[in-house]
Parts: sequence; C-alpha cells; structure tokens
Amino acid sequence: MLKELEISFIIPCKNEEDTIETCLNSVIEEGRKIKSFEVILVDNGSTDNTLKKVASYGEQVSLHILKNCSISALRNLGGRQAKFNWLAFIDADVELETCWAEGFASGLQKALKSGVPSERVLIGATYNNPQDPSWVQTAWYLQLESRDRIQTDYINGGNLVVHKELFNSVGGFNISCKTSEDVRFCKDAIVAGGKIIKEKQMRTIHYGYPKNLIGFFKRERWHGSGMEAYFYKPWASKEFLFAIYYMFFSCVFILALFFGKNIFFALILYILFLTLPILPLTIKRSKKKHFFQLLCLFMTYGFARCFSVIDIFFRKTSKLFK
Repeated sequence: MLKELEISFIIPCKNEEDTIETCLNSVIEEGRKIKSFEVILVDNGSTDNTLKKVASYGEQVSLHILKNCSISALRNLGGRQAKFNWLAFIDADVELETCWAEGFASGLQKALKSGVPSERVLIGATYNNPQDPSWVQTAWYLQLESRDRIQTDYINGGNLVVHKELFNSVGGFNISCKTSEDVRFCKDAIVAGGKIIKEKQMRTIHYGYPKNLIGFFKRERWHGSGMEAYFYKPWASKEFLFAIYYMFFSCVFILALFFGKNIFFALILYILFLTLPILPLTIKRSKKKHFFQLLCLFMTYGFARCFSVIDIFFRKTSKLFK
C-alpha cells in the first residue's frame, strides 16, 4: 500500500522559524516512504527567518505567498495547487513521527475494508506532546485522548488527510471561519458523505501548544473569535452559551462584592456555579492525578471565551459607528 500512495503535503505558515525545519524534515522523510509526494508551503507573510529557512530546501518545497488572509485561504490555495489526490494538511509547528506514513496506509486500509470509498475518507489523529511537557500540555492532551475514544466527528486540521474529490465537493475550508475551520470542514465533509477515520499510528508532535496558563488563556481567547458566526444565534453554539453562562455569574458575583454582606458565601457560590457545567466533563476525561489541573483548565477556558464574546461585541459595535 505504501508504495502506491501519492500525497501532496500542504503546510500553512506564518513566522514559524523555530519549528519549520523540524516540520519539513519530518514531512520529507515520511514522503520518501511512498510512491510520490510533493510539499506545498503557503506563507501568510512571514517577517522572521521562516522564508530563508524554507528557501534552503530548494525545489523540494513549492513556496506560495498569500498575505493577510485566514488559515482556511492558505489551506485552500495549497489544495488548488496540489497535483496528487491525497491532500495531507500539516501545520508548520507539527513534526511527523517515523510511523506516520505507515499509519496513514493502515487507516486507509481499514476504511477500504469497511466498504468506504477512498474518495469519501478523512484520516488523521490528535497531536501528541513534545518531550518534557508542562502540566498544561499534559492535562489538556490527556483529555483530548479521552475525547477521541468517544468522539469520532473531528480531526485536527494540522494532521488531516483527505481525498481531493471530497475536499472539492465541500468547497475546501470555509474562509468565513476565523478559527475552528477544521471543525467546520469535518462537519461539512460528513454532510457530504465523508467518513472520518482516526488512526493512532499517524503520530505527530505539536510544538505550538501553550506551556502555561496565561498562554492557554490567550490561545483560547483567540480561538473564541470563531464564535462570531453565532453572535446573533448563540443558542446554536454550546461554546457561546457556555461563555454567556460564565459571564452571567461573573457579573452576579461582582454585584455581590459591591452590595452583598457575606462576601465569603458569595465566593463559594460563585465557584460552585462555575464548576457545575464542567464537572461532569472533567470527571469523564481526566486521569485521577490530573483532575484538578483539568478542572482549572476548563475554568480558564470559560473565562477566555467570556473575553472572546466581549471582543466580538466591541468589533460588532465599532462597525456601527464607522
């Protein structure tokens, strides 16, 4: 199977000088195991040494530059330029491990044996941690592994392989999505008859995930900007409703600080109400020794999404006064 595969590796990129060589080296190494491959890198206007490092690969990497656009547009350009039917979307801060190509072949064989046509397949896996991960990385990735044992409707956009026919049938990644474009793509692909295959052997290492709580907060606040599509219909998004829930009880707590008499009691109630919606998920996805760490991350996630909603509100209102 390996020697029959032809893959176009598509790497969106911006200011990734610290990881781009690791990414490209791993992609080229895995590409050499199959019949044919190409590497398409679409840069979003890097201002560091990324492009210099990419240039050192010469004709091994096809470089395209598309400035000031969404990651969806970068991926779509790569998909249009690809000459092979299998499109492998790999993020620039991701390293393919040495079992990746065999893992893809294994996942494809599983799909074919189950009667799914190759033209309808999406194959991939959740990222793995780098060596010596922080407690934030460890707790978060462990819960993602738990999620994957239950949820089969989503694959990270940085380690996803899809057939060009399915990619074209859904129109690629939705360019209206500022973030979570991979979630939307998977949903669109399933509606179009696509079948998601999660293959653990397609192992990758993700170097771009935050190592501390502040970085985690910033990342989730940025990711929350993708909720803008639900601003006028928040009931259609669990994330948006979760953010509103946190905002409501935060406002109640602030009022209690100014007008309440028993601040300690108000604080206990506040923490209780913040914990209630995330407790079942924390119990379900956490290892025992990481329970409180994951609970802390889910609470931080909630606060980050609150700020995302505030950011969206100010963007919307500022447009009205222009």
